[in-house]
Amino acid sequence: MSTRRSEAPFSGTFVSEFRELTKRIFGAAADESWLDSLKWRLERMPDVSVFVAEADSRWTGFKAGYAIAQDRYYSWLGGVDPDFRKQGVAKELMSQQHIWLRGSRFRLLETHVEQDNDAMIQLNLKSGLNITGLFLKDGKPYFLMQKRL
Repeated sequence: MSTRRSEAPFSGTFVSEFRELTKRIFGAAADESWLDSLKWRLERMPDVSVFVAEADSRWTGFKAGYAIAQDRYYSWLGGVDPDFRKQGVAKELMSQQHIWLRGSRFRLLETHVEQDNDAMIQLNLKSGLNITGLFLKDGKPYFLMQKRL
């Protein structure tokens, strides 16, 4: 497995690969409206970066984020292809993102995690993030998690 970081602006090929992997990861939840909203963020949010994991030129996972303030980075979305789960892909992508962030202007990393997503909560905690808040979005509880860089 290899990982790489890509930054905006993204090519049409990149966006297509991103959409296809997102469909494999999120299944029925990845409807056209949601996929269009992801494309919008890739194209319009500031300082967007996407870490991609690949095996034999096939995208196996990603970790995406963007700036939400001059010194705050929002780790927005990530996932791993179901065929490659439980192989350390998410951990490696998160590690690469955090290494890159430590060398950047960002001083605070923030993410939001659904309260019932135990695997992501545990990975975030093991990676040094702390639960700093709780909020509701569309009636679902989310943890706000942060890490000083």
